[in-house]
Amino acid sequence: MKKIVSVFVGATMLMSFSASAFASTTATVTQGVNFRSAPSTSSSIYSFLKVGTTLNVLEHVNSYWLKVSLNGKVGYVSTSYVKETQTPLTAPTLTASGTAPTNQMVNVTITYPSNAAKKEFRINGGAWTTYTAPVAMTDNGTVEARGTDAAGNVSTVGSYSVNNIDKMAPAAPSLKADQTAITNQNVTVSITYPADSAVNEYRVNDGAWSQYSQSVVMTDNGTVEARGTDAAGNVSTVGSYIVNNIDKIAPAAPSLKADQTAVTNQNVTVSIAYPADSAVNEYRVNDGAWLTYSQSVVMTDNGIVEARGTDAAGNVSTVGSYTVNNIDKIAPAAPSLKADQTAVTNQDVTVFITYPADSAVNEYRVNDGAWLAYSQSVVMMDNGTVEARGTDAAGNVSTVSSYMVSNIDKRTIGGKIVDTALSFQGKVTYQFGVRDIPNLILDCSSFTQYVFKLNGKSIPWSSKLQGNLGTYVPKAGLQPGDLVFFSVNVPNEINHVGIYIGNGQFISNLPNKGVVISNLNSTHWTSHYITARRVVN
Repeated sequence: MKKIVSVFVGATMLMSFSASAFASTTATVTQGVNFRSAPSTSSSIYSFLKVGTTLNVLEHVNSYWLKVSLNGKVGYVSTSYVKETQTPLTAPTLTASGTAPTNQMVNVTITYPSNAAKKEFRINGGAWTTYTAPVAMTDNGTVEARGTDAAGNVSTVGSYSVNNIDKMAPAAPSLKADQTAITNQNVTVSITYPADSAVNEYRVNDGAWSQYSQSVVMTDNGTVEARGTDAAGNVSTVGSYIVNNIDKIAPAAPSLKADQTAVTNQNVTVSIAYPADSAVNEYRVNDGAWLTYSQSVVMTDNGIVEARGTDAAGNVSTVGSYTVNNIDKIAPAAPSLKADQTAVTNQDVTVFITYPADSAVNEYRVNDGAWLAYSQSVVMMDNGTVEARGTDAAGNVSTVSSYMVSNIDKRTIGGKIVDTALSFQGKVTYQFGVRDIPNLILDCSSFTQYVFKLNGKSIPWSSKLQGNLGTYVPKAGLQPGDLVFFSVNVPNEINHVGIYIGNGQFISNLPNKGVVISNLNSTHWTSHYITARRVVN
């Protein structure tokens, strides 16, 4: 009779506990009990459990028996001799991939308690869905999450409100000119941008977009366009204004004529004819002050007479000029030099020299070398300065003219890669696993990937993947531009990459340092060196 009463009391306790809002996870032996192979008093006994033994509860078989585990072994105990410990389910936690304003999607990652057997989420109060991966939010809204344990107990709901997605572009900027009547002055165009525009830009006549800081001064007719970009990167419709009220057509250039052109040791008189619509007639000699023209200009020495006319509207003509060069009192004019190309090139540059007609001896020199007779154009195989001078029959030597060749670049692609990498010193912030090109926040392999991209070479973003590119290079055969690989975390595994720059040095992006130059032969880097690859020839 006593045994029956004990079982009934245990069943009552268990039934009462099953109605709780908590999840049973452990049980403590309150009175010595047999650990059996099946939920029956006739089943075999594994062992006798002492008071205080802690068991993991796996299942409530019925009101009388619990399925438990002890040190990895599964068995059964009577509910009358144990007391269950109850642990509540905690609410899931939700984290977003970013909180700054963006026009891209935001991923919300949900972390559930370890005893959650069922993981669910919903968006904006919708249907509950099984959680398998971060929730991709393409618009603002609220993500909720809940967990359910094996016994069916449901956690408190956790939530996260995404409110940083902005896909709406700002309104178009408005443009206004300071004057619309015909004028020969500049026209100033002011631009008003909407309040939510973070980056204000303009351009003139389809040119490059520039940062707007003050009104745009138009010196000629043309089109001003404006656009605004908000903090999330949304770009407005382009606003525009056409300036078509500027009239700056000047009178025709004056014509100048000397009284004699043959070589002479006398003064030369220059007369000037101005167009009929010129109201103010002026001239100057050798870039001097402009003077009112009233009579012919007497030149006592060689030089340049310039003339200009201004009409009643204030438009000034093109300057007409006459060079007096037949007075033989001074040296010839300076020679003129011109290169066959001014764009950057890896070829030789040819410099042509034009000497004045009265130069009898034409000479040139390169980089302060000896003066040589000029007979044909000068071929420059490298950057440098070409100088020229002319000497007339009387022995007067001209002023030296010069041309600096600075557009020859015969560097190898490896050298260009090195120069590009060196230019990022002090400009890059290191962050593992990041490739933020606009803000120059990179890790070691995204840095090398970006440097190669700027030089026309595409490589993957991963030091391990980059370690499979190109051809193997022995350490003794390294050339500038080669990739060098190291193991700085896991032994014998590539997890850092840099660019060899020559003289036993390499450049790489390091934590807490950014882009720096290191000694490849130092004890530290020698001990971590793995291999090198040549990706470009």
